[in-house]
Amino acid sequence: MLWYYCDESYDDGVYTVAGLIAETSEWEAFEKRWHHIPKQFGVSRFHASHLNAKEHEFQGWDPGRSKRFTIKLIKRIVERRMHLVSCSVMRKPYDKLPPLAKERLGTPYELCFKHCITLVAEQTIPRLNPNKQFSVIYDHDTELGSKPSDLFMLMKNDSNWPHRYKLRECAAGRWQDHIPLQAADAVAYDTFKLLHTESWKRKRISSQNILKGIEHIGVCFDKHVFQQILPRVLAAGEEQSFASIRR
Repeated sequence: MLWYYCDESYDDGVYTVAGLIAETSEWEAFEKRWHHIPKQFGVSRFHASHLNAKEHEFQGWDPGRSKRFTIKLIKRIVERRMHLVSCSVMRKPYDKLPPLAKERLGTPYELCFKHCITLVAEQTIPRLNPNKQFSVIYDHDTELGSKPSDLFMLMKNDSNWPHRYKLRECAAGRWQDHIPLQAADAVAYDTFKLLHTESWKRKRISSQNILKGIEHIGVCFDKHVFQQILPRVLAAGEEQSFASIRR
């Protein structure tokens, strides 16, 4: 069985959904190596935005402590056989799309989530284990409620999509019950930061280590991509609109 743990990270400029997929055995080994590290540093868990803002449990942390904490946690990710799968939307070009295109593409979250599931099913599963299905766990602390599960079921029941049989289950989870969601938080935040203009020339050290250490695949809907797919999206019939942007 394969599990894809994902999270979201966003602001007014970029919306990202990203996560990690691996076999059950890999996640079990990962959890044994991860769970004690936050305790060593006196915190309950890894939380990317709180750590980078030095807020909540991380208030008063100096750069050295933050770096040591992050390095230890990234090692736990890259030592396992897992894949990073992500999708991002640049908000400015998305906001300029015609209303019909937005309706068919979905919100930035919907667009990102659907493409993450598509990438997992069509490109990542064949590399890990072509004969297996995968389930998805997303962070329950989202303003989107059951939207990820609803989208997952739409894809699973889409008779026009030949990869639908690879989808098994999708559910919300709490970080207290699903340690891998902390790793999903880490890769979602780093992918999100990477897509900010100031991050292109100088990647964050954490991003460099993650991208060097594990296989990854991702897409970004920027101005150029939207220009390419817009005619096809607008031309598609209502019943075809979901499938029209998969490739």
